[in-house]
Order: sequence, then structure tokens, then C-alpha cells
Amino acid sequence: PAATPPAATPPAATPPAATPPAATPPAADPSAPATPPAAGPGAPPAPVQEDKPLEEVRDQIVTRLARPKAEARRTALLDGVRKEMEAYYQKRTIWTQRAEGDAAPEPTAPNLEELAAKSGMTAGRTGLVDYHTVESTELGKTSRFDQNTFSFRPFREIGFDPDIPMYRPRDIRDAKETDVEYVYWKTSVKDQFIPELGDIRDDVARDWKKLEARKLVDKRVEELRKEASEREGGLKERLPAQAEKITSTNEFSWITMGGGLIPQMNSPQLSSVEGVDAVTWEFMETVFAKKAGELGVVRNASHDSAYVFLVTRRGPDVDAQRQRFLRTFFQGGSEVAALAQGEFQDYYRRWYAQLEREMKVEWKRPPQ
Repeated sequence: PAATPPAATPPAATPPAATPPAATPPAADPSAPATPPAAGPGAPPAPVQEDKPLEEVRDQIVTRLARPKAEARRTALLDGVRKEMEAYYQKRTIWTQRAEGDAAPEPTAPNLEELAAKSGMTAGRTGLVDYHTVESTELGKTSRFDQNTFSFRPFREIGFDPDIPMYRPRDIRDAKETDVEYVYWKTSVKDQFIPELGDIRDDVARDWKKLEARKLVDKRVEELRKEASEREGGLKERLPAQAEKITSTNEFSWITMGGGLIPQMNSPQLSSVEGVDAVTWEFMETVFAKKAGELGVVRNASHDSAYVFLVTRRGPDVDAQRQRFLRTFFQGGSEVAALAQGEFQDYYRRWYAQLEREMKVEWKRPPQ
């Protein structure tokens, strides 16, 4: 999709949880995709703004004012823990390179539980997990924005990178709660192997049941969407039997810029949606493709919850969003630059890939 500026106001959505898994719908949102028209000379006129009563936006104003200080405090605390972990990594690296016959003891790792407690944070362990089971952990549900592909890479693609050495501290931000950040490291690695069926029979049975249950969920969710499409009014009026499961979300934009003290260093992030566990890029694409009054169906990142949603309101109309986008661009807005850079990089990456296919390029070694 075209670059999406961080503050517009798209759909307000009220969805019901669809069947087995908990379903809480996506909703209102502020920023619809903005596609700039052919640029003309000079900055465009200011768009007409939609005023709201102070009571409706008080919480948003308070949050925006408090975020920079909170982010600075969190960054300072995380830096302190990260330095302790990095110091141990350096000591251990030197120890692993010791001369043969050197009986020096392995350095003692810092007690992360104590470090976390002193800083008001929480420490935890995932245990031994693989590429798939890690998604059942809190850390495994996180993601990171990739400027090269202009998309969010899930933790499993990052945490299992073989080039990341043991005990090297890394950090990542939560996909759902953008104010939650993790510092982590690998403490053990086990080579892949094919287990005996008897050892994993219960896991296989559980996963098979889960896949079969998703088919039933998909069918039920589509039934609810169809039922809702045959009636008028809000989602509770359209699906009265599901009324207790239906909630309204906060207004949200597709993309939100980080709230750090240095705007130029903030990265775009997927916005949080109240009541939805771990939104994804596909989630936002589906919601933002709908107009006010339209219904849709989406899933969360782990696909263990499905939602029927109704867009109740969208923000400024397309013309107003175009004007806003261009004004930000002409004023050198860092958020527009970050989004544009990501799209340019993705464009060139796809262009090179297309050239390689057309020219039938076959690499004998990884390209550099």
C-alpha cells in the first residue's frame, strides 16, 4: 500500500469474537492510507481539520504528553540491564577463546531476576523452544519493523538467526503493546533432529486438532459475517446473540511513529488495537481496505483468534489525507521520510529479484 501517514482517522470497528477462540473486534482508527497526487510546485493548502470535544481526546493528549518521558525512563533502565549483559558476553567470548590448557573458570552470568527486580522490570525464560513453539511465549509474539522490506518480521525470524552468538544481548519491542520492550539472549542451542513419533505423539495430536478447529472457526466466522451483512445498525444490533462478546476498539492508525525524544530516530510501528492480541500487517491491510459501514473478517498474529468487524467511522476523507500527507512531506516530516525510504528499498529489492528471474541468474554462492 502507499505510504500511510501516522495520524489520520480511519475506521471505528466493532467486532465480535467469532466462535471458539476469543474474538474481540478491531475498530476505529485514525489514519487511512494516503496516496499523494502528482506533486505540484509549492506546498498545498492546509486541509480542513475535524474538531472534537476536549473530553473525547483528553486521554489521547495525556498519553502523547507523557510518552516521551516514559520512553526516556524505560530506555535508561533497559540500557542499564543491557550493559550488564553485554559485559558478561564480552567476558565469556574472551573465555571461549582462551589458550588450550587454560583452566580458567567460566565467567559467572549476571542474575537477570535480580537485575530486573532492581529496575522494576520482569525477567523470564522461554525454555528450549523451536521455530514454531516459540510463538506460544510472550517473547515469541513480538516483531520488529524491517526498513528493507517495509514489513514487520516476527521474532522467530530474528531470534533463530544462526549468526547471532550465544549470550549476545538483543532487544525487540512487543507487537501489540508498543510500550513493552524486551532484552534477551540465547543461552542454549540444540541441533535440529527428527524425533520419534512416540515422543511427540501428544504434540502432533494437539496441533492436528488445532488445525481442524481453525476450519470450524473459519466456517463459523463467515456465517456470522453473512448474518451481520443481512441486517442494519451496529454490530450488536446485527448479531444480538453475540452482543456480550462484541466490543468497540480505540481509534487507531495503520502506522504509529515511536514516541522517543529524538523524532528522527523513531521507527514506524504497527498501531495497537484494544482487544486484539498481536496485530499484523495483513490485519491492518484487511481493516483499512474497508469503508465505513463495511464488514470484514481478520485473524491475529498467532491465528488462534478470529474477528468479525464493522468499520463504524473513518477519519478525514481521501482529499484531506492527501493534503495532510503533502504538507508533512514539504515540511520534511521524518515519519514520511521513514515510510518512503522503506517503500523505495522494497521497490528496488523486488526490481532486482525480477531482473534475476528474467535473466535466469543462478548464484553459486550467496550474493553480496
